[in-house]
Amino acid sequence: MAGGLAHAASVGPWGEDPKVVPRFAPKEERRAPKVPSGDQIWKELQSERTYERVDGALLVCHLQVGPHVPGSARAVMDVMTFGLSELAHADVTLKLRLRKDPQIVLWGPRKHDASFVSIPSLAIKRGDRLQMSLIDRGIFGDRALGQSSAVWDGRSPLELSTDKWTAACVIADGPEARRRVQPWLDSLDRQLQTIADAKIDRESFDFGRPTRVIDQLESRFKELFTKEGNFRYAAGFLGWGHAEIQTRLTRFGELQRAFDEAAAREVIAIRGEVAHTPFVLPDGTRIAISASGKRLSVRVDADHPLDCASLRESIDRIQLIDAQGRGVLAEASLTDQKGHACTLDRPTRALRAPLHGSFAIGQHQVRLLRTPLGDFLRPD
Repeated sequence: MAGGLAHAASVGPWGEDPKVVPRFAPKEERRAPKVPSGDQIWKELQSERTYERVDGALLVCHLQVGPHVPGSARAVMDVMTFGLSELAHADVTLKLRLRKDPQIVLWGPRKHDASFVSIPSLAIKRGDRLQMSLIDRGIFGDRALGQSSAVWDGRSPLELSTDKWTAACVIADGPEARRRVQPWLDSLDRQLQTIADAKIDRESFDFGRPTRVIDQLESRFKELFTKEGNFRYAAGFLGWGHAEIQTRLTRFGELQRAFDEAAAREVIAIRGEVAHTPFVLPDGTRIAISASGKRLSVRVDADHPLDCASLRESIDRIQLIDAQGRGVLAEASLTDQKGHACTLDRPTRALRAPLHGSFAIGQHQVRLLRTPLGDFLRPD
């Protein structure tokens, strides 16, 4: 069976088991992400191998739509057409069926007549039929590029082709795919441990939540400086449904929930320690903020004309905090009694107090404020 989906209760349009796909997976990678460095893997597996059957295999294919064009010729064409020749290249959708299993669908890179694609978690034995078709997702509609099929003779590399395209493929069997994925699994484990080690810190943005690591694990590319990977890289070798991926996805969710719960307890504790009261800037300006539905109302009082530039800088330094300790980005709108707006682009305009306005905060429930002076206040 292909990727263990023959017995799945439901199969999605990409040939995936919807129950195992994380929310952050791109739509076109719901069956599985593209394996990192597919071109390198393809080159390294060119020596002929023969199998009776393979399980948990990774299929890596070099797709060529139309005739091969050398890189130098492509560069010349790009220069001559100011890059417009790229628009004529294919946006490939590949469809693969093994035996009578559910069809697997994936996208190749945009605007590439030559590209590498990969499909993990395949089970195939000698004598099984492979059927592949390509579609070009054109500007003015999809264009079928034809279909090819073959009975697998147990050898790798293998090739499928039509008069419009060629797919030259190699197979990494289960142990080989598992060996190659191990560094990316190790990377996941290091980053998950960083999240597990994170502690609540009142003085830090988001209460010390390891947002950078969380974002990296959900990202599409490896980290620029540390070279750490992500779930996408690891799942490219194994598929989203593999136990090695699912176990780590489960831990990822549990660690995030644990931090959210700890941060929520900290927010409750701080709310019990602080009051709802105006805060006073060093120049004597008083700023009162109160909750009003999905908005926070702001009133600014002073016994002197207000310098909009310095006032806006102070207001922009207010950190709004939701029930899980996350910072909420928001911008205050302030006007005087004559309707004159207090904005940074009018630094010489001094307005008379009081000023009124509000923070637009979307769907967030703001529970705390951290003022420019560093202290906490309740908005209600």
